[in-house]
Amino acid sequence: MENDSIAFIVFYRDVGSDLQETLDSISLAIESSINWQFELIIVDDGSRLENSFQFDKSLLLNFKSARHPRSLGISEAIKTGLALSTSKWIFPIPGHSMFGSQAIQNILNLC
Repeated sequence: MENDSIAFIVFYRDVGSDLQETLDSISLAIESSINWQFELIIVDDGSRLENSFQFDKSLLLNFKSARHPRSLGISEAIKTGLALSTSKWIFPIPGHSMFGSQAIQNILNLC
């Protein structure tokens, strides 16, 4: 387990471009965080649509992704992410652009 690391578990199903907005917000928030290492785990909970995204993986300690063949629900998506994580801190975040970069940064400041 990485004691100074935070895992973002981004879970989604058929969110379209909101997934990229969510990842952009995470990227902006972690660029200014120097005290932590970050892990990004993306869990597709059975999307029927193909979702593509870009992320600068050099900002990360670790990157993993998983896909459920059909929707199993939010709890199962988060559990899938937890099973893949090696971080001490976990931040589950919906992939539908719910949090902007400032909100994510405020949460990171609490850790």
